[in-house]
Amino acid sequence: MKKNKKRVVAVLLVVFWLAVLYLLQCLVVPKYQSGVVEGSMIAEYYRDKTKHDVVMIGDCEIYENISTVELWRQYGITSYLRGSAQQLPWQSYYLLQDTLRHETPKVVVFNVLSLKYNEPQSEAYNRMSIDGMEWSCAKIGAIKASMTEEESFADYVFPLLRYHSRWSELTEDDVNHLFSKDPVTFNGYFMRADVRPEEEFPDPMPLADYSLGKNAMSYLERMESLCRQKGIRLVLVKAPTLYPHWYDEWDSQIKAYADDKGLSYLNFIELRDDIGLDMSRDTYDAGLHLNVTGAEKLADYFGGWLRDSCGLPDHRGEKQYADYYETLTNHYEKEKQAQLTELKETGQLLSHAPVAVKETSFMKKIIIFGLIAALCLALTACSSSSGNAADSSTTSSAASAEVFTFTYRDVKIALSDEMAPIVKKLGEPKKYFESESCAFKGLDKVYTYDGVVIRTYPEKDVDYVLSVEFKDDTVATEEGIAIGDSREKVEKTYGKTDGRAATYTKGGVVLSIIFGDDDTVSSVTYTLASQSANN
Repeated sequence: MKKNKKRVVAVLLVVFWLAVLYLLQCLVVPKYQSGVVEGSMIAEYYRDKTKHDVVMIGDCEIYENISTVELWRQYGITSYLRGSAQQLPWQSYYLLQDTLRHETPKVVVFNVLSLKYNEPQSEAYNRMSIDGMEWSCAKIGAIKASMTEEESFADYVFPLLRYHSRWSELTEDDVNHLFSKDPVTFNGYFMRADVRPEEEFPDPMPLADYSLGKNAMSYLERMESLCRQKGIRLVLVKAPTLYPHWYDEWDSQIKAYADDKGLSYLNFIELRDDIGLDMSRDTYDAGLHLNVTGAEKLADYFGGWLRDSCGLPDHRGEKQYADYYETLTNHYEKEKQAQLTELKETGQLLSHAPVAVKETSFMKKIIIFGLIAALCLALTACSSSSGNAADSSTTSSAASAEVFTFTYRDVKIALSDEMAPIVKKLGEPKKYFESESCAFKGLDKVYTYDGVVIRTYPEKDVDYVLSVEFKDDTVATEEGIAIGDSREKVEKTYGKTDGRAATYTKGGVVLSIIFGDDDTVSSVTYTLASQSANN
């Protein structure tokens, strides 16, 4: 009898601690309800039980640039945007697999910008694309294809292992959204109503190799094959925004691929006038993404093309769709007016999420306090290990390893050096440009000085050097190579070259040297190996 009681007690204790660990996990995983809301987008798809004639997959060039509500209002097209920040080609493929578990759309739209990435990039953005997926073979495939060297599969299965040290960073969102999240999109479309006109962008960085990577293109091939097997029409698109730069060489490769496979490819950059875009009014971030007026214009144009070229039906007379989209449209218009009112009253959007955070009840606070106390007791020994994956894992400071460096105006510069001291020594640049980062949390910045362009990346509110590009022959590498030097001099300095470009890697830094038609150096660029454009 006593043995049975002990077994019951043991089982109850196990169940109790499993429940506590589950609640702690719910508490510490990022909620993505304000600020960085992109991490909420993938999971929202499962709430919508209607079917969609069009499913679009891709990065921010999808979810910020096309209004799903406008597609419905003008054409009765049912659509969903399965977008996420820096969604990589393999993630798009597995999201397509995941989508086909629930429905078979008539058209799948894929945004081609992500094909510039050929290898895993960042745990932070992996998490925002993968954590919200339902568990299936598709999610397992996405994890395996996306993990960086520092990541562990177990951390995806048990997020508490990755996020346990977030207990000291918990916010109101973590309390209010312990078990549920508010929607941040409208069928995947993320709305912004503010206006910041398109500006002059930095000149694109020359590349040593303009070939889209074999790994990236292999996943496009898988998407094409899967759509063909399911009788789905695959449409390739490039958003109408000019930054990040879409090279003509990349465009030619996509056109050739589309022609070979019999696919439609729409480069909306070439169709700006037909769409009716006014980039002094139709963008909210200086031309990187469209605001709601621009997204509605693009939806008006693209919806007409989808109707005429793909034969999509008009569902506005069908009650099961009309009721759903009437509710969605009402929320959409309410949010648009709320943003416009906020802009009029304050001059800025203080919150980007469509639903405001609710006040935490007293009882909730008591429960959360107890959970935090349990977390502190259970995981104190682990609190100094890995941090919040919402921060980039890119290494900072090149001082600890031998890397390529160069000296400009008597200032030695190495990639991953902090940028602020460099600016202090060099003075203000001739030109300065900043934009929301598509690869990191924060702002990418471009500093143009006489002879060099320095690009940075953010990490925990600090800017580090990402790349350095030479613009003329007034600057040279530490080893003495400058624009205009001969191929022979480069080979004597760094080693044998082959073809139009040569690359040399040291300490995680890639030195790219490109030769012109006269076999002299036309371009010199230093780039972090993990962030080179054609990994």
